[in-house]
Amino acid sequence: MNFFNFSLFAIIFCVCAICSVWDLKTMKVPDFVIFIGIAAIFFCNLFFSEDGTVFSLSKLMKSVLTGIFTGIFYFIVKIICHGRLGNGDILFGIFQGACLTPKGVVFCLAIEVLSAAAFILIKKILCKKSTSYSSGKKPFVPFMAAGLLISYIVIKYIPV
Repeated sequence: MNFFNFSLFAIIFCVCAICSVWDLKTMKVPDFVIFIGIAAIFFCNLFFSEDGTVFSLSKLMKSVLTGIFTGIFYFIVKIICHGRLGNGDILFGIFQGACLTPKGVVFCLAIEVLSAAAFILIKKILCKKSTSYSSGKKPFVPFMAAGLLISYIVIKYIPV
Protein backbone atom coordinates (compact mmCIF):
# COMPACT_ATOMS: atom_id res chain seq x y z
CA MET A 1 0.00 0.00 0.00
CA ASN A 2 1.50 3.31 -1.04
CA PHE A 3 1.07 6.69 0.62
CA PHE A 4 -1.60 7.80 -1.85
CA ASN A 5 -3.89 4.81 -1.25
CA PHE A 6 -3.37 4.96 2.51
CA SER A 7 -4.18 8.68 2.59
CA LEU A 8 -7.36 8.23 0.59
CA PHE A 9 -8.50 5.30 2.71
CA ALA A 10 -7.83 7.19 5.95
CA ILE A 11 -9.83 10.20 4.72
CA ILE A 12 -12.68 8.01 3.48
CA PHE A 13 -12.82 5.97 6.69
CA CYS A 14 -12.82 9.03 8.98
CA VAL A 15 -15.49 10.89 7.02
CA CYS A 16 -17.65 7.76 6.75
CA ALA A 17 -17.39 6.97 10.46
CA ILE A 18 -18.15 10.51 11.62
CA CYS A 19 -21.03 11.05 9.20
CA SER A 20 -22.61 7.65 9.87
CA VAL A 21 -22.62 8.06 13.64
CA TRP A 22 -23.84 11.64 13.36
CA ASP A 23 -26.63 10.64 10.96
CA LEU A 24 -27.75 7.76 13.19
CA LYS A 25 -27.90 10.01 16.25
CA THR A 26 -29.34 13.24 14.82
CA MET A 27 -30.73 12.43 11.34
CA LYS A 28 -28.44 15.19 10.05
CA VAL A 29 -25.09 15.02 8.33
CA PRO A 30 -22.27 17.40 9.32
CA ASP A 31 -21.64 19.46 6.20
CA PHE A 32 -18.29 20.76 7.44
CA VAL A 33 -16.92 17.20 7.78
CA ILE A 34 -17.95 16.39 4.22
CA PHE A 35 -16.49 19.64 2.88
CA ILE A 36 -13.18 18.94 4.65
CA GLY A 37 -13.23 15.38 3.25
CA ILE A 38 -13.94 16.59 -0.28
CA ALA A 39 -11.16 19.18 -0.07
CA ALA A 40 -8.72 16.55 1.26
CA ILE A 41 -9.64 14.11 -1.54
CA PHE A 42 -9.19 16.82 -4.16
CA PHE A 43 -5.84 17.78 -2.62
CA CYS A 44 -4.65 14.15 -2.69
CA ASN A 45 -5.84 13.70 -6.27
CA LEU A 46 -4.05 16.87 -7.33
CA PHE A 47 -0.71 16.43 -5.60
CA PHE A 48 -0.29 12.67 -5.15
CA SER A 49 -0.77 9.74 -7.45
CA GLU A 50 -0.38 5.99 -7.45
CA ASP A 51 2.21 6.09 -10.22
CA GLY A 52 4.33 8.74 -8.48
CA THR A 53 3.45 11.72 -10.64
CA VAL A 54 2.90 14.99 -8.86
CA PHE A 55 0.26 17.54 -9.82
CA SER A 56 -2.19 15.48 -11.84
CA LEU A 57 -4.79 17.93 -13.12
CA SER A 58 -6.54 15.26 -15.23
CA LYS A 59 -7.03 13.05 -12.17
CA LEU A 60 -8.42 16.01 -10.26
CA MET A 61 -10.87 16.85 -13.04
CA LYS A 62 -12.08 13.24 -13.22
CA SER A 63 -12.65 13.32 -9.47
CA VAL A 64 -14.49 16.65 -9.63
CA LEU A 65 -16.73 15.59 -12.53
CA THR A 66 -17.56 12.23 -10.97
CA GLY A 67 -18.46 14.04 -7.73
CA ILE A 68 -20.69 16.52 -9.54
CA PHE A 69 -22.54 13.85 -11.52
CA THR A 70 -23.02 11.70 -8.43
CA GLY A 71 -24.42 14.71 -6.57
CA ILE A 72 -26.79 15.41 -9.46
CA PHE A 73 -27.93 11.77 -9.36
CA TYR A 74 -28.75 12.01 -5.64
CA PHE A 75 -30.51 15.34 -6.18
CA ILE A 76 -32.74 13.70 -8.81
CA VAL A 77 -33.44 10.84 -6.39
CA LYS A 78 -34.36 13.41 -3.73
CA ILE A 79 -36.88 15.02 -6.10
CA ILE A 80 -38.35 11.66 -7.15
CA CYS A 81 -38.64 10.48 -3.52
CA HIS A 82 -40.29 13.74 -2.42
CA GLY A 83 -37.53 14.85 -0.08
CA ARG A 84 -36.79 11.61 1.76
CA LEU A 85 -33.11 12.15 1.05
CA GLY A 86 -31.67 15.22 2.71
CA ASN A 87 -29.09 17.72 1.57
CA GLY A 88 -26.46 15.91 3.64
CA ASP A 89 -27.10 12.75 1.63
CA ILE A 90 -26.50 14.71 -1.58
CA LEU A 91 -23.26 16.14 -0.18
CA PHE A 92 -22.15 12.67 0.89
CA GLY A 93 -22.92 11.52 -2.66
CA ILE A 94 -20.59 14.22 -3.97
CA PHE A 95 -17.95 12.90 -1.56
CA GLN A 96 -18.53 9.37 -2.90
CA GLY A 97 -18.05 10.56 -6.45
CA ALA A 98 -14.89 12.42 -5.53
CA CYS A 99 -13.44 9.25 -3.98
CA LEU A 100 -14.33 6.75 -6.70
CA THR A 101 -14.17 6.32 -10.44
CA PRO A 102 -17.44 6.27 -12.42
CA LYS A 103 -17.42 2.44 -12.40
CA GLY A 104 -16.75 2.51 -8.67
CA VAL A 105 -19.74 4.80 -8.11
CA VAL A 106 -22.04 2.36 -9.90
CA PHE A 107 -20.69 -0.50 -7.76
CA CYS A 108 -21.10 1.67 -4.65
CA LEU A 109 -24.72 2.49 -5.52
CA ALA A 110 -25.50 -1.19 -5.93
CA ILE A 111 -23.98 -2.04 -2.56
CA GLU A 112 -25.79 0.71 -0.69
CA VAL A 113 -29.19 -0.05 -2.23
CA LEU A 114 -28.83 -3.78 -1.58
CA SER A 115 -27.65 -3.24 2.00
CA ALA A 116 -30.51 -0.82 2.73
CA ALA A 117 -33.04 -3.23 1.21
CA ALA A 118 -31.62 -6.15 3.22
CA PHE A 119 -31.77 -4.07 6.41
CA ILE A 120 -35.40 -3.10 5.81
CA LEU A 121 -36.34 -6.69 4.97
CA ILE A 122 -34.67 -8.07 8.09
CA LYS A 123 -36.24 -5.34 10.22
CA LYS A 124 -39.65 -6.10 8.75
CA ILE A 125 -39.27 -9.83 9.45
CA LEU A 126 -38.04 -9.36 13.03
CA CYS A 127 -40.43 -6.55 13.96
CA LYS A 128 -43.85 -7.89 13.02
CA LYS A 129 -45.64 -4.69 13.94
CA SER A 130 -48.03 -3.01 11.56
CA THR A 131 -45.61 -0.10 11.20
CA SER A 132 -45.09 1.09 7.67
CA TYR A 133 -41.42 0.92 6.75
CA SER A 134 -41.73 3.23 3.81
CA SER A 135 -43.04 6.20 5.77
CA GLY A 136 -40.81 8.82 7.27
CA LYS A 137 -37.13 9.57 6.92
CA LYS A 138 -34.47 7.09 7.90
CA PRO A 139 -30.72 7.61 8.06
CA PHE A 140 -29.24 6.62 4.71
CA VAL A 141 -25.64 7.79 5.14
CA PRO A 142 -24.60 4.61 7.03
CA PHE A 143 -25.59 2.59 3.96
CA MET A 144 -23.85 5.07 1.68
CA ALA A 145 -20.73 4.87 3.86
CA ALA A 146 -20.78 1.07 3.80
CA GLY A 147 -21.09 1.13 0.01
CA LEU A 148 -18.22 3.60 -0.30
CA LEU A 149 -15.88 1.68 2.00
CA ILE A 150 -16.64 -1.72 0.47
CA SER A 151 -16.37 -0.50 -3.11
CA TYR A 152 -13.10 1.38 -2.40
CA ILE A 153 -11.55 -1.71 -0.79
CA VAL A 154 -12.74 -4.03 -3.55
CA ILE A 155 -11.54 -1.72 -6.34
CA LYS A 156 -8.15 -0.93 -4.81
CA TYR A 157 -7.14 -4.14 -3.08
CA ILE A 158 -8.89 -7.08 -4.70
CA PRO A 159 -7.56 -7.86 -8.17
CA VAL A 160 -10.34 -8.51 -10.64
